Amino acid sequence: GKQGRTAFKSYSVVDTTGDADLCALTHSPTKIFEQGNTLAGWYYFLNGNDMDLKMLGFSDIPDKYKTEAEKNITGKRYIGLDDLSIMTEDSHAFTLDDFLKKGGIDSNRHLSTISTTPQVRMTRRIQGEYTMDDTEMHTEFYDSIGLIGDWRKSGPIYEIPFRTLYSKKIKNLITAGRCISVTDAMWDITRVIPCCAVTGEAAGIA
Repeated sequence: GKQGRTAFKSYSVVDTTGDADLCALTHSPTKIFEQGNTLAGWYYFLNGNDMDLKMLGFSDIPDKYKTEAEKNITGKRYIGLDDLSIMTEDSHAFTLDDFLKKGGIDSNRHLSTISTTPQVRMTRRIQGEYTMDDTEMHTEFYDSIGLIGDWRKSGPIYEIPFRTLYSKKIKNLITAGRCISVTDAMWDITRVIPCCAVTGEAAGIA
């Protein structure tokens, strides 16, 4: 992990940093999420006797339910590796600006909770021996390590090939979680916890 154990040359190591940090440090082939991540600036605020939630920026709600102001925050993209501080500052600035535009601060109206960590979903992954795509649902692989679903909808089932977890260029390094070798479309499916559990179990056993 980000602050986990030291990796010695004689050990096999599983990269579970979420950002393929070990892959990058060992010069294993990697790929950046080129679309970038968008800002989330949600906040809770006291509004008279009520505590209200403002969904600002990126959130797991369809665009048709968002206002134009909520969509506009997504105009700028962030890789999510060396720009996390900038991302946090921009999110907080957007949050404060949005809150102040809708009224002042007094005993009946003030900010309560703001988003404290950047909304980072995909950043960097390994370029493994096989790169899987979301079009490969219901496809059998000879080196399948397990089955996953698509958290966004019912129906699709995917087998994960073992080859997505490693590159032959680095012998003692394997990946799990959102570091595995998949296309951008498949990345959004494999980055979530149930899928990370499947790849993590396989990587640990291997």
